[in-house]
Amino acid sequence: MKTMKLKYQWTPESLEKRGKYLWTSELSPMLHQHLRLKQGVIAIDVGCGSGFFTRLMAKGLQQPSKVIGVDINRRLLAAAHEIAKKEKLSSVVEFKQGDAYDLPFPNNFADVVVCHTLLYILGKPLKAINEMVRVANIGGLVAAVEFDYYGRVIYDPIDKDYVELAIRFNDAVIGAFRKLYGADLTIGSKLPSMFLKGGLTDIRAYAYLLPTHPLPWDERYSTRELVAYYKQSIDELTGWSETQKSAMEECGISKREFEEYQSKTVERIKQWIKSPKKMRNHAFISARPVFVVVGQKAS
Repeated sequence: MKTMKLKYQWTPESLEKRGKYLWTSELSPMLHQHLRLKQGVIAIDVGCGSGFFTRLMAKGLQQPSKVIGVDINRRLLAAAHEIAKKEKLSSVVEFKQGDAYDLPFPNNFADVVVCHTLLYILGKPLKAINEMVRVANIGGLVAAVEFDYYGRVIYDPIDKDYVELAIRFNDAVIGAFRKLYGADLTIGSKLPSMFLKGGLTDIRAYAYLLPTHPLPWDERYSTRELVAYYKQSIDELTGWSETQKSAMEECGISKREFEEYQSKTVERIKQWIKSPKKMRNHAFISARPVFVVVGQKAS
């Protein structure tokens, strides 16, 4: 009998927080360049969630440009609509409910069709890519933005043992998410081969090593902002369910190691909150590669 996979639940708040600290103002122009976003473009963001990436694509564009976010979740779409309205992007952004396997658009509809951290959680990513190709114009672009957790970089100048724990934790997450959610957290490096199977041409891959969270010594963020961020992160670190913990143990990290990693991380954050100067002087790094892969729909 086939095991039923659990459904991973995103909230608008978690999606917005993730986007804010991943896609800094320095990277936005590069994304626009990779996706060839220019005035008059019609673009689709598949699996848009709260619309962070949709809005990122739309910034700087004017009518008749249009960026359309599509998601199956009505609650996320409602939040996406409200946030776009507050940011005064409603003239170039709209949202539709739709399934990644059956997009609500005709053939050859859009100049750019992109998905951002979507394919990893789908059971049939190639089917979604084929659907994205269908709605792209002849000569139009299809793009995907996905992480690869195998490429993790973790360094701590203070606690070398913590680095080993963090690496084991990261690698167990890969297996646990595959087991529980059917998710492929290593899909980023597989995108070019998938694009070839989807019939795309002129495939180009760009890779960026991005922090997994705002780095404690990064002066782009105020001390107050970092303290607030890390305070909130404690609930996430300690909120693992027993089902998730069991899956982690089955995928390579013992219960003792899991608890040690969790305890060390929480204790470190509490020290940073109590003494922000320690946070600013701790050159800790945790980062993963994200791949931006772009292909062209052939005639």
